[in-house]
Amino acid sequence: MAGIADDTERTTDGNGPSSSHCKYVIIIIILLGLIAFANLWNQIKPRGQWEYLVQGIPDERVVADLNSIGRQGWEIVSARRAISGPAEKPTFVGYELILKRSATGVGDRIKQFPGQ
Repeated sequence: MAGIADDTERTTDGNGPSSSHCKYVIIIIILLGLIAFANLWNQIKPRGQWEYLVQGIPDERVVADLNSIGRQGWEIVSARRAISGPAEKPTFVGYELILKRSATGVGDRIKQFPGQ
């Protein structure tokens, strides 16, 4: 049509899209395929299995016990200040921890938690 610019590049014979246009289409298709594969993989891959431990650590042993449990693969999920007993004479002052670690190979590495 006269007066309308055609921005589409043509091959040397004028019958189809140029090779650079085909390259872009192929790249887009590959990227979409990778995105679809990544989404599918996230849905079907095995989820991590964890074992959990709730433990109180007295103030005087916090640093030593945290280092020890860290070497055993435990990670802190939550921690809070804990005081048991009457305020005048508490029976426990320290931290209550919720810990987790991967459940794979648990039987090979179970150790006594410090202070137990």
